[in-house]
Amino acid sequence: MPVVPYRNFPLADKGVSWSFSAADGNRLIDAGGWALFKRVHTWYDNADGNTPENKSAYKLPHHKYVGDSVKTVWRGVTAAMSRLMQAKTQIPDNDRRGCYNHLSKHYREFDEDPPEFRRYEEEEFRVLLREWGYDESEVEIMMQDYEPLTETSPGRKYGTPTASQLKKINEFAKRPLSKEEVFVFPDKLVGDMIIPDRYIQIHKSLLNVFKEDAKKGVSVLIDHPWAGFSRPKPAIGYGRTFDAHLKKSMAENEEWELLADHYIVRGKEIYGISTDYIIDSIEDGTFFDTSIGWGADTFECSICGNDYRDHSKCDHYIGREYDGKMCYVIAKAPGFLMENSIVFDGAYPGAGVLSSVDNAVETGEMMLIDDLKNLDSGVTLFHTYSARKGKLLTYARRGDLEKKLTVQGAKFTKGGGDKVSNKFVMFLGGVDVTKHVVELQDSNDGEVKITLSEESLKELPLVKEMIANAVDAAKPDTADPPETYITAEQAKEALGSDVSATEFIRFAKEGKSYLSALRTEAKEWGIRAHGDKYNTEAWEARFVIAGSEELNAFIETFKDEANAAIPAGRSTAPGASKDVAGGDLPDEAYKA
Repeated sequence: MPVVPYRNFPLADKGVSWSFSAADGNRLIDAGGWALFKRVHTWYDNADGNTPENKSAYKLPHHKYVGDSVKTVWRGVTAAMSRLMQAKTQIPDNDRRGCYNHLSKHYREFDEDPPEFRRYEEEEFRVLLREWGYDESEVEIMMQDYEPLTETSPGRKYGTPTASQLKKINEFAKRPLSKEEVFVFPDKLVGDMIIPDRYIQIHKSLLNVFKEDAKKGVSVLIDHPWAGFSRPKPAIGYGRTFDAHLKKSMAENEEWELLADHYIVRGKEIYGISTDYIIDSIEDGTFFDTSIGWGADTFECSICGNDYRDHSKCDHYIGREYDGKMCYVIAKAPGFLMENSIVFDGAYPGAGVLSSVDNAVETGEMMLIDDLKNLDSGVTLFHTYSARKGKLLTYARRGDLEKKLTVQGAKFTKGGGDKVSNKFVMFLGGVDVTKHVVELQDSNDGEVKITLSEESLKELPLVKEMIANAVDAAKPDTADPPETYITAEQAKEALGSDVSATEFIRFAKEGKSYLSALRTEAKEWGIRAHGDKYNTEAWEARFVIAGSEELNAFIETFKDEANAAIPAGRSTAPGASKDVAGGDLPDEAYKA
């Protein structure tokens, strides 16, 4: 991952303030393409080529347009150096010296001595910032979550934990881990930019929740197995987060960014995937993108401040402008960080069909949601987000999505009429079908008759499903189901012999009951193992798409964790708390 070669630009006045906005970046690209955009930075990630057309691949800018020409900005140079000289930065250790040499040449251009390339204690670093011209309020902002370089940071091998990192990791481990056993890697999880195309912003209050969850430790998975993607067999986890920091961001259109440290234990194998393979793939750049799984309870409209999902209180739509202001959704606390997944570049099933007429695309027990408008506020939403690619997907449990016919903000002429008011909006299962209304009649008893265009509506997937359900409901009940048989080929492929439909249904019912019992047992052991850190919603989302083999794996892992956490001699049966006076524990007892 190369250091950008040093370039000599004209110097801006030393008192020029520093920021690097979207407008600054776009102006550079418009004037000189991505080659010029690259030259104003210190370092870039070459995973997508020698001049990647991806703004997030470039780090530590310090040149920009000042007036009519690109200039070197003193405060940009010092801001880049201050980030470089901290342990918590996205620049690989082996590239720090090259970045330092690049920036040092700019220091000399301004007749300033560059700082020594070494570890600085907090107070020493504060002195440097003051010498570079920052006032006390600016120093406080720049020192947030400051962590000095270790003595070996400049030459330390990538992935080797520092002494302080290993100490934090061993606070989670049930046995002492050595630095030789552990691989660590930093990762930017998310920031507060408005996510392109999805028009959702994660508020700082929710980022703080994510930070605390990451510090407590969330799992490192492969490709969000809970979401039902067709991937390698789901597993409990290949690693874990152990620390996190919320910092001022230097990226355009972003004020805050959340960084997290992860660890993976070497020499393990889970469902045929070894942790050594994952580590090698991270080191050689084959695995270079991660995506968080998260949830939130509050989705606020940026225009009116009301719940965006409630059309009776918010009649704005994301992506549209109102009085010159773009509408977007602000996700706020409370919420939770569920996991961080290593994902395959571009592998987002369903992303290409999000513009379909229905607002939900089924993927097993979870459904992809394209539009939050008119979703019931009680529906729990789950999200995945890739900071590198800027892609966000939203899900809900299929059972939580009730398909209702609703009319909101309707106005009718006295005695009925066939004209639709401009304030009339009709939704069918979350899809705006106002244009398919051909007649409205308001009767004297207050009832409203709505006539829809059958020809226009009959092709909607939701309408087809409603018709099919109505037909099934109209069928008379029979005591004995019809004796139909699967083909011999199908039976032999599935079970090894011919089986009747009745017997096949019995097998299915027994399997469903068995899975339900396994989910209950997994939840009980999970609560026993994790206590108040057990995230009920997150685990249930995973249990619901897990098969019996994986559920048993969950149970065995939880048992091992519970036994390791409880001293020898103590014995507690899962579910015993149900017999305690007062009934079941409140929901709050199971939330992390």
